Amino acid sequence: MENPQDSPVSISLFGQLAVTAPDGTDLLPKSAKARGLIGLLASARDYRRSRSWIKDRLWSDRGADQAAGSLRQSLHEIRLALGVWADILVSDRSTVWLDGDRIVVPEPGEGPPSKIEFLQGLDVKDRAFDAWLGEMRAHFTAPRTASSAPRTLVRPAKKILSGLGGAPDRPERLTVALMGAGEGGAEEKLLETLFIDVAGHSLREVFDVEIVSGLSRLWAGAIPPPGTLIVIARAYVAAPDRYGLRVSLEETGSLRSFWVDRLDVAKPLAAIADNVPCLALAHRLTRAVSEVLATGQLSRQRDRDSEGEALWLGASAFRKMFTMRHSELGEAEKLLSRAIALSPRGLFFAWRAQLAAIQFIELQAGDREGLREASQQDSAYALESEPLNSNVLAAVANAQLVLENDVEQSGFLARQAVAANRANPLAWWAWANATLYGGEPEAAYAAAITAQHLAERSTLKFWADFQRCLTAAITGRTEEAIRFGSMASTLAPSFRPPLRYLLALHAQSNDFEAARRAAARLGAIEADFSAERLLNDPSYPASLMRRANLITPELIKPLRG
Repeated sequence: MENPQDSPVSISLFGQLAVTAPDGTDLLPKSAKARGLIGLLASARDYRRSRSWIKDRLWSDRGADQAAGSLRQSLHEIRLALGVWADILVSDRSTVWLDGDRIVVPEPGEGPPSKIEFLQGLDVKDRAFDAWLGEMRAHFTAPRTASSAPRTLVRPAKKILSGLGGAPDRPERLTVALMGAGEGGAEEKLLETLFIDVAGHSLREVFDVEIVSGLSRLWAGAIPPPGTLIVIARAYVAAPDRYGLRVSLEETGSLRSFWVDRLDVAKPLAAIADNVPCLALAHRLTRAVSEVLATGQLSRQRDRDSEGEALWLGASAFRKMFTMRHSELGEAEKLLSRAIALSPRGLFFAWRAQLAAIQFIELQAGDREGLREASQQDSAYALESEPLNSNVLAAVANAQLVLENDVEQSGFLARQAVAANRANPLAWWAWANATLYGGEPEAAYAAAITAQHLAERSTLKFWADFQRCLTAAITGRTEEAIRFGSMASTLAPSFRPPLRYLLALHAQSNDFEAARRAAARLGAIEADFSAERLLNDPSYPASLMRRANLITPELIKPLRG
């Protein structure tokens, strides 16, 4: 028996606004603002509007926090009215949209004005909405010609198109071919195979790609087409007691080489799962693939399909997210929202939850309650979609700790992340963070060292260096903390947390000149920063520093003025 929820909800914008279930049930909310919100969304080209754009049309006379609260209330009202179809209305912290797969918006028909007027009779008490409504009505009542006809509003649900045979086939996915050189003896071939297993797992977690591994498949009628990424692992005897492993990332067809790395492995072969240098090499390979996609170096990216576009957007967002520059963080959020619209992977939602945690720490977000709410939604969807992905588990663990202060839940998720992929430094970073806040500083310090080894020579090095600084500071290793905090700040000058800790650590060491330099650098990127705020403002993200007495009134006193 066909599920009625598989049929689309109809939203009629001409004549009186109507939202109708497949069985004819009226799903229209009662308030004018909620109805206006439906009109704003259903008339958009992709059924999508930013939260700020909506607030400017429906609550233009309200303050930012009040408008944000009113928008949340209207979203709740619409979902209640939709009932079992509530999930066709989707929102995150920046955008609100309708699921285009599950709605149909008919075009205006012929008839008297009362039947074809756009949103006829809708009275929303806001001048900005009235102005928008007047523009839309003028547009749809203007004489139509072949050259000036308005864009169509109707887009039948994809499920209906699929049933009629009109939906396009899923585009071919990007292929990453993993192969061992197979030139050495049994031990060398085993090393190549074990590394490929670890690398393939890491790649599958980050990229929605087809992984082809093994010489037999590659050379038995399944040779990847031009534009495919190919990873070649070549093991060799480096010394009487050591094997070498050389890994390259290339492109078939163009024969371009994007990346080469190598390491030595002691004989006899230990389990790769416990060999940190091998795990680190697998991580660097994953980041190298991400860089190739983010920077558009792959030939087939020049004509990207929707799946390829989502891959590029996700890789680009991750790259920008970990620059810690405010302009890049905002751009990363937009890229992730676009990636989700094309391919709603749980990983993209998890990264957006992680981004919310970064924005909170960086004091970038104005509406912090809205940030928490959106992060909760993103985290829940991410865990439902990819519950075994270490990147998802780690990102949600961090968001739970930073935005919800839920140490227990963060620790559980971080532990799962490490178990899911020991080659992921973000998993170890999350575990270090959770155990640190959970009162296990030495365990946190050990996990931070592992994360640092895994992230060495990768774009995440500064992130792991700061975690080493943080755990060293809390465990009383002051000189070590200063060294790694300085390294993190050098690699990421816009990243604020290392400067906060350097200020306190230098002051603890009675190097008040260095502490003042750290304070000056922090003040240059944080206009309202003051040493007093660091010490006394509970909303300032330095709770762990205060809890560990790394900063005290006595230490602050020489920094005043």
